[in-house]
Amino acid sequence: MTNAKGTEGWLNRQQGFFGEKTLGALAAAGGISCSKPELDLGFDLNLEAADGDTARLQIKTTRSRVTIRDQSLRYSLEVDAYERLRRKLTVPSFLILMEVRPRIEDWVTCADRGFTLHRRARYVSLQGLPASPNSATVTVSLPLANMVTPETLRRMAEGGPT
Repeated sequence: MTNAKGTEGWLNRQQGFFGEKTLGALAAAGGISCSKPELDLGFDLNLEAADGDTARLQIKTTRSRVTIRDQSLRYSLEVDAYERLRRKLTVPSFLILMEVRPRIEDWVTCADRGFTLHRRARYVSLQGLPASPNSATVTVSLPLANMVTPETLRRMAEGGPT
């Protein structure tokens, strides 16, 4: 696999980059700071509220079709990511799943009246859930009601209920 534009590896990096930057824009609209951690501890972004409260985000961006069952998106998460997210930490952590369309050209529509980002993002906190007996992946549920918005990102950063 090469790093050439259009290859699967390049597309995966592009969709991850798009997901992180989209969340950065939503955080800015919510009046909070969003940054990449300097040290890779398994979280993709840090949120920081004006009062200094913080949250950590693990972002998963996918072009694949996600199953909906019982009013939740069902996503197969790597066990090591699940274990990291389920630990009770002093800083709240969240999993965010962002779906994008299969073709990059369909991710954003630009027009005179504004930009439209296509697809959806949902979040869930896994903190306090039991350890998984699985060795590769764990299927997690992200409720459809848990829409990622500037307001929910602000509440995450402030440590309040989401």
